[in-house]
Amino acid sequence: MRSLERNMRVLAVAGFAAVLLSACGPIDDANVKNDEKGTTPVAVSEVSLEQAKAQAQTMELEIAGLVPSESVLSVDQMPKGTLFSCSDVEWTWYGATTVTVVEGTDIEAIVRSIQAHYEGSRFDLRTRRDIADHFEVQLMSPDTAENYLVGEGFVSTEIRIDSGSACFTLPEGTWTRGSF
Repeated sequence: MRSLERNMRVLAVAGFAAVLLSACGPIDDANVKNDEKGTTPVAVSEVSLEQAKAQAQTMELEIAGLVPSESVLSVDQMPKGTLFSCSDVEWTWYGATTVTVVEGTDIEAIVRSIQAHYEGSRFDLRTRRDIADHFEVQLMSPDTAENYLVGEGFVSTEIRIDSGSACFTLPEGTWTRGSF
């Protein structure tokens, strides 16, 4: 059973990465520049890594705050995340928060209430069932790569909130591997 659970975790993480990597929003022509080769249009970023990370983590906690307090045992936000490329010159920060809930909590009902909360907001919404048939909602900015995926976590008493920040430019020569 542990092997199955571990395999499901690997598939969930891989699936989330694929969703996030495909979530970059449309480029606004009024706010476009070309990379140094002049061939790849990229959205001009107005935020730093620190600002993008802070915004994503704040949003993770906003979403976690929508879980009914009587169901919450703990909220654990990862202090560090990782970077993925948005384009030849920009990056996005990925992180996560896990909400541990009381055994028997109806996680799908909570995820659906989070979906309802964000209907008509600044996010486009997409829903799906993951590989383990758990209901998930994805909140995606129509203007940037910012997005959040909310669903049952790796165990039945967790709600996982995965995040991807808006794209940003790093100072030249910044090492992009490791934890941020």
